[in-house]
Amino acid sequence: NDGFFTLLLYGLGVAKDGTVWFGLQDNGSGHVEPATGEYFGDFGGDGFYAEVNPDNSDIAFTETPNGGLVRTVDRGNSSTDIAPTFTRPNFANWFSMDPLDGEHMITTANEIYETTSASTVTSNTWDLVYSLGINPDTGAIYTATVADVHGPAIYAGFCGDCGVTVNDTAFRRGLATNVGGKEPPQQGTDAGWHDASAKGLPNRLITAIEIDPVDPKTVYVGLGGYMADLRGSNTFGEDSTGADVEAGNLFKSTDAGETFTPIHGELPQIPVTSILARDGQLMVGTDIGVFIASDTEGSDWAPMGNGLPAVPTTMLKMQPGNPNRLFIATYGRGVWTYDFTGHAEVKLQSKEGRGLLIGALPLSVLLMLAF
Repeated sequence: NDGFFTLLLYGLGVAKDGTVWFGLQDNGSGHVEPATGEYFGDFGGDGFYAEVNPDNSDIAFTETPNGGLVRTVDRGNSSTDIAPTFTRPNFANWFSMDPLDGEHMITTANEIYETTSASTVTSNTWDLVYSLGINPDTGAIYTATVADVHGPAIYAGFCGDCGVTVNDTAFRRGLATNVGGKEPPQQGTDAGWHDASAKGLPNRLITAIEIDPVDPKTVYVGLGGYMADLRGSNTFGEDSTGADVEAGNLFKSTDAGETFTPIHGELPQIPVTSILARDGQLMVGTDIGVFIASDTEGSDWAPMGNGLPAVPTTMLKMQPGNPNRLFIATYGRGVWTYDFTGHAEVKLQSKEGRGLLIGALPLSVLLMLAF
């Protein structure tokens, strides 16, 4: 059982210098030093998602339960609480940094908050740009489960009821965005915000969103599927209303979320936890590892490379400033990297330098940063 760890990664943030900040469920939050691969536990308690300023890895953002959000500007030696006032936050509450701007960040619950001054924002200076409201049929408060931000464009998946308690009222999912509205999106304002129709997207828990880096009207959405309370009745294609709903866990929209088509193809019928678009291809993290498609339509899928254990992968992120290095957060197996190169032969290597030839791959290096 070599290589197993008790540290269960929720998410990670990566800086240009290779520093990784992370959240570790019951084991707090911390960072990995790029020169040595050493893991430092900077904050105790429960840890969830994490982000870091790409140009200054001393400035990072981590979480505590139920919407707690803290910032450090001195590499974890101290921290400041910067959480805005939330309604119905999740235990592991979503926030995200714009990959184009380390000062542009969003955090979500029933509200969508935005800032363009992440390194100095306080609890009282976030911009409230949209409120998700309630389920009109049941009165359940909608809660964001995942969101993505890319420049001025933002998409947020939400559901109700799916917050602190599960299914105390009927479940319904939704997708909010500031793209494709009556006005073009504008950072820090409510311009363009609305609920997209999301026709063709099953009524299930939204677990992953990726805005296409070229066209903000194109968005990829991943769905969960295990818990009956959070998946609706049509997880596997059945629908008591008679609507034609696709089974599967990966969908694409090219009209800002108004309509969706399935692109899961031959992917296993398993929850999608993270989506990443790179150079005309899609990568998805799932409960059994990472898969890559030959394009962004899901035409052909295959496991990504060799050597990564078949374990839940919770987040995929490219290293800022390096379009060829992917970072992968896993449950119980640490943080891994994958380098896209033109070499035919690659090696799987731990921090101790032990190598194992794993054959010819079109996409190359996996490096485990061991705990």
